[in-house]
Amino acid sequence: MTGPLIGLGSAALAYGGFVQWMRAQARQALYHPVWSPVFRALTGGTMQATTLWNITLLLLSPADRLSLAGWRHEDVHVAQFNAHPFLFPVLYGLESARHGYQNNKYEIAARAAEGQA
Repeated sequence: MTGPLIGLGSAALAYGGFVQWMRAQARQALYHPVWSPVFRALTGGTMQATTLWNITLLLLSPADRLSLAGWRHEDVHVAQFNAHPFLFPVLYGLESARHGYQNNKYEIAARAAEGQA
């Protein structure tokens, strides 16, 4: 009868190990010459970047720089991903579906950080 419990424990250890590994990774920002412009066009051309865990995909061309306020915004999303590594995309999606992008509490928190010194 210990088989399922061992399996659950192993899964929990694997999940915990992955979370620790993701949190230890260096912050990365990248621009992809094909996907960045495509994603920017799909979002209506208003987004400058998007973050998944510790990786920020820059949607601007390399000649255009993300502002300090933009980095602060994305840093909040990195912290949100680190707080809930696998749940955050679901939580963010549900929040957006219920309240829209502008009223999404995760975006409100990120926009609040833009003006902080």
